[in-house]
Formats: sequence, structure tokens, C-alpha cells
Amino acid sequence: MSRLQAAFLSSVLLHSAVGACVIDKSDPLLELRSWADDVVVKVSTVGTAECTGEGTGFVISKSGLVLTAGHVVPSQCPLQTTSVKLRWITTAGGSELSEPVDAEVVGRSTLDVVALRPSKPLPSARQFLLTAKRGELKQYKNKCILLAGFHPGQIDSYNTFAEISSTALDDKVGWALTGEGFNQGRSGSPVILADGTVVAMFLSRPVDPDDRDRLIQNRARVLPLSAIPKGELDLVAFTSQSGGLQPFLTRPVERGEEPGQLVRTTFGISITEQGLRADPALPTFVIDKQGHLRQVSSPAQAVIEVLRAGGSVVRRVEVRRQYRASPGYAFEGSAPRLLVASHNPPQGPIPDRACETESDGSCFKFSSDRLSLELRFFLFPGVDQRRSWIDAEANLTQVRQ
Repeated sequence: MSRLQAAFLSSVLLHSAVGACVIDKSDPLLELRSWADDVVVKVSTVGTAECTGEGTGFVISKSGLVLTAGHVVPSQCPLQTTSVKLRWITTAGGSELSEPVDAEVVGRSTLDVVALRPSKPLPSARQFLLTAKRGELKQYKNKCILLAGFHPGQIDSYNTFAEISSTALDDKVGWALTGEGFNQGRSGSPVILADGTVVAMFLSRPVDPDDRDRLIQNRARVLPLSAIPKGELDLVAFTSQSGGLQPFLTRPVERGEEPGQLVRTTFGISITEQGLRADPALPTFVIDKQGHLRQVSSPAQAVIEVLRAGGSVVRRVEVRRQYRASPGYAFEGSAPRLLVASHNPPQGPIPDRACETESDGSCFKFSSDRLSLELRFFLFPGVDQRRSWIDAEANLTQVRQ
């Protein structure tokens, strides 16, 4: 039996599930996502090799104090040769970062949390997160949350949804998140509840970010803020400090109530397709050692090519997703703007062109009344259990009817 045949037969026996949150258009988390830029900052530590890195922080007080993960600002780094810089998105939903502002460490917890004070006041447009009231653990388990933060090399923010899948880890302190898009820059990201309060901080990502199976198996670890010892970091004292910043979401949201007014809409996209696809009707492709994605005539031909020249065998799967305009609105005529945060394999096409026929793939299609949008994705799961996925955002404009 060939390796390809064995992989196909194994697909009947293997099954994997991913905990996920289903966010509909009425969920308050969807609205929070558009405004979370107001409370997060990009934290950069600059020093020697082991003292250089990036993470996310969030404002926790009126005075502008910032919390982030302790390993983003390592304690062993000498102050004389290490600097900490804060930057933020100047307008919520935008893609322009502020000039860097120096910050100093004003507190540290042994649970991998550090508090930073900016060297000058933050702009009044910045807002701070109120901490969630302490509650029983069972009230947080299986809660959907908003994870706000940054991606390395990405100027705009990367705000995604996840699920608090466990509140009882072996260390008796941390919680587990299940979701997608747990990238390197997440360290220090706030875990935001539907009421706009922060309940925890993202600490660690999966061991191997290039292996989707391990990413889901290991999930991610977050620290509930209530677990931080008061003697190390007194969050109550922090939040009572005077300052000019306002709590998150105190500014009114413009909703475009007049006919013809335009509003921006963001849809989160997170799709994963399992490997080991046995369906012989699925088109077969080879990703060669140079990274080129090429269709071949049959699975047998693919195996021959890979054994001879290296590479991997994948199958092409089409996934179609529908998105609806908000009540009283229709989509404006421009094409959706797709911002891709994570894509495997990266050679896969992006649906950034209009569909011309019903059979077209990797394209987008508006309904005739422009009340709905269909995005057609091509994903390429491997025959060796390798998963294919895309984590992205679709940004569109809606017009009031």
C-alpha cells in the first residue's frame, strides 16, 4: 500500500474538532472589535539580541499605565542598554501608528506580568479598560471573548475572537483559550468580555506556530487578572490613579442614520480544513520544493512527482461563506478589502476578484440587491494530515438605504 493510499484510508478513522465561537451580527463583541484599537498599544523592547522583541499592551488606568506580558520586557535586561517603546493606532480601525513613546517599568509580577508608565501623557483619544468584576470560574468557561492585539510586521491591529475553553489548568492559575490566529505578537493582549471589560491577559502561544495540529492541540494560555497577587501589582491602586483618559467605549459611535451615509464594516474570517481528504473527485495539486502550487492529473501522478523531486501533495477544497449587510443598509459598490493575517499554504489564492460565473472559485459575488456578499475560498489540505486555513478580515463599506 502506498503512503498516499494509507493516508486516504486513515482519514476515515481520524477526526479532530476545534473549539470556536460563532459570532453573529447582533453579538456585542462584533462592535467592540472595531473600537478595541483605542485601548491597545504595540510594545517594543530594543536592546541586545535576547532583549529585543515585540508584544501587545493595554491601557489599564486613567493615568495611562499599560500592562503587558513580563517576557515582552525581560527582567534580566540591563536598563542602561535596553529601551521600551509604545506605539498605537492613531485612529480606531486605521493603519497608521503613532511616533514611539518611551516607557519605564513601574511594577512586575512573578506571574509574567509587567506594568509600564509612558514617559509622557497618552493622547486623550486613548481609552482604558475597566477590569471585570471577580466572579466564579464557571461563569467564564466557554465564554466567547475578543482578543485584541498586533501581528509582527503588521501595522494595523489584529483583533479576533476566541473561547475560554478551560479555567482549570494544571498550574491552578492560568486559563486556556481555543481559537485561531495566536501569533507571536499576541503576548500581553487583553482578553475582553462582551461588556467591554478585561478579564485576562494572553501569555503564551502554541509551541510550534507552523504546525496547525499542534496549535489547536496546545491552544493558548492566558492569565486571569484576578490571579495577580496584590502585593506584586495592585490593579485596584492602578485604576484609581487620576488622569485624563476615559473608560473604553465612553465615546458615542457614529452609526450613519441618514440615507446615503456610509459606514465601515469588518467581517472576521477564520476557516480551517482538515487534511487526509480521501474524495477522489477533489482536484490534486503539488507544492514543489520551490514553493510553487501546481495542479496534476491524478493523486498517483502527484505521488510520483513528490517521490522523484520532493514537495508535498495537497487537495483543493472550495469553501463558500455568506455575509449579510446590516439591517437598513446595503453594500457599497467597491470590492471587499481582504487583510490576511495567516494563510496556509501561503501559495493559495485570495478571493480578490469578482466571480464571472457560478462555477468560478476564489472570487467574490454580491447579490443583485447588494444585501449579501459571497466569498469563495480555495483551501489546500494535505494528504499527510496537514491542515489548510485562512485567518483574515474582510473590510467593506455599507450605505444607509
